[in-house]
Amino acid sequence: MLDKNELKVQLLNIIDRNEIEGAVISSPLKKSSDITKIKIEPVMLKGKLKYRFAYYEGQKVIHKIDRENVFDKIIAVMEEGFKQCSITANKHCTVLMNKKRLFSLTVVK
Repeated sequence: MLDKNELKVQLLNIIDRNEIEGAVISSPLKKSSDITKIKIEPVMLKGKLKYRFAYYEGQKVIHKIDRENVFDKIIAVMEEGFKQCSITANKHCTVLMNKKRLFSLTVVK
């Protein structure tokens, strides 16, 4: 089990940030949560790599562009209320969070 800092270091070592094809954060901790999943896609804006977060609320989808480090944002969102994240890049990674807010990381080539 990893804490959030160890998880970030592991992700940075395993995945090249520029090769991320997408990610899906799902399984809300609370079933009453409005947001059911979040899809993350890389986008080029003004020649810079940014990430578009699509928040799914029932039939509605809200898009937000994020400029900060994608791994920091994924970890923060998971700590706010999601159990799992699937990241597709040069490798496929699955991040799971338990009730004690500790993470496990599985990597498949």
